Amino acid sequence: NFFENLFISNIIKEQFYKGVRKNLFFYKENHGLEIDLIIDSPLKSKLFEIKANMTPSLHHIENLLKFEKLTNNKSETYLITPQKEEREIKDVKFKYYLNYSV
Repeated sequence: NFFENLFISNIIKEQFYKGVRKNLFFYKENHGLEIDLIIDSPLKSKLFEIKANMTPSLHHIENLLKFEKLTNNKSETYLITPQKEEREIKDVKFKYYLNYSV
């Protein structure tokens, strides 16, 4: 989707300008579990759900929580939205897409 591509392309551009290169992945399985973006890091991976929804909810973070449980790995987790109000629920940071920086 357009919003996902916009956010991911901003991450790639920012890495280029800062001279930083981190591995970017996504995860999708046959049973519907999907993570829009994974930034792999030796210290701690970052997981992103990217939604072009002005009213983010708990429903939008379900895959992040399922993936963490499945992998038995504590990661930094983010829900990226166009909503400027930022908050944190169940250790998932709801972030305005222009406020995230690598």
